[in-house]
Amino acid sequence: MKKAVILIFVFTICSCNLFNKKGIDFVIKNNSNVEIENIKLYTSENLTVKDLESLGPNDSMEGFLPMTNNKKDGSYILEFNRLNKDKETHKQGYYSNGSPLNKWIQFNIKTDTTITRLSKASIYLDI
Repeated sequence: MKKAVILIFVFTICSCNLFNKKGIDFVIKNNSNVEIENIKLYTSENLTVKDLESLGPNDSMEGFLPMTNNKKDGSYILEFNRLNKDKETHKQGYYSNGSPLNKWIQFNIKTDTTITRLSKASIYLDI
């Protein structure tokens, strides 16, 4: 009986994650009063880069950063330029063995800072 319960438990956990794509949903919000340019979001392994030319004041962008080929531990990196200013780099979050620990990451770009929020941990199984 114990084996049956354990088997059902393992099957349930595995089936919940079998159809999920390996990666993380993201939102980038520009809540500053200037346009930001040359926006790049990628992992520290730099295997897949999401590019956006520009994002106007009070605009946002959302998408999915695939991590299919990621194999190591790392973090998420957001790079951008404020209008006529130097490049800013924000390294946030953490993933382990190429698998995200969170379902989503949100970057809120303000006039003088960038605030990052992550969903609660939701470990993806790499089966």
